[in-house]
Amino acid sequence: MSSKTPLIQLKNDTSVRVGKLWVPASRLGPAISRFTRMLFCLTRNDEHPYTLRGSATSLRWQGHHLAFYCKHQIQGFDRGDVVVPIDQEGKVLVSGSTFVEMVPSVENNGEEFGDLCAMHFKPEDYRQTNVDRAFFDINEADNWHGNRESLFLVYGYPTSLRNLEYAEPSYALSHVNVTQIVTTGKYVRPSNAMGVHVIEMQRRTGNYSSDGLSGGPVFQLSEDAQGFYCGFAGLILRGSDTSDLLHFLEARILMQFMRRQAAA
Repeated sequence: MSSKTPLIQLKNDTSVRVGKLWVPASRLGPAISRFTRMLFCLTRNDEHPYTLRGSATSLRWQGHHLAFYCKHQIQGFDRGDVVVPIDQEGKVLVSGSTFVEMVPSVENNGEEFGDLCAMHFKPEDYRQTNVDRAFFDINEADNWHGNRESLFLVYGYPTSLRNLEYAEPSYALSHVNVTQIVTTGKYVRPSNAMGVHVIEMQRRTGNYSSDGLSGGPVFQLSEDAQGFYCGFAGLILRGSDTSDLLHFLEARILMQFMRRQAAA
């Protein structure tokens, strides 16, 4: 898997806080790229057993590990056939311990909100892998709280920049040829749905559409008394092939679901 890093207007040696760690600005893109997972579905077809279904966002809060994505990404597939890679090469594909459907807590809050779902991972079920490393550790104080002046960082796997290769005779997945894009965005407006906002992608490198970005994370780059920091802003719900606009569900809404899982 390869990635493209955004042009961030910070000196390369400027330190940026990511959770509890400090990283140089030149390494910020790669430092948070691993929290964007490629979403696969199992086809039950011997010759082409996998299909790529876009992006997923892996988050950790108070010991709970959830990989978020959208229902429209897995349309036509059973929940048990949805898997994500948790190794760097994309060859170790696992499903979550349980499926979590995001049921809105209030009525009439827009159809986009109900498109959200997640897989809940229990680390004890994956003892052979380093599950923690694949999940972004949320610091609520660093989350996006509605500041429209924030610089947004958008991650995902565009459909036009990915391909699968198989090895005969077993047709095992031999190579994942995908490009993870990382670009910046600016705030445009709130949408008509509760907790959903519109941002515009900036500084895109390469010719790709937003198809495949659903489920990917949006981070914010901001500054406080301690210096620059990168916090979680939300999850991409949909984009448009004809524009640079993306709709994302804000972090405050996703935190409601994280708390429900913690209380379950």
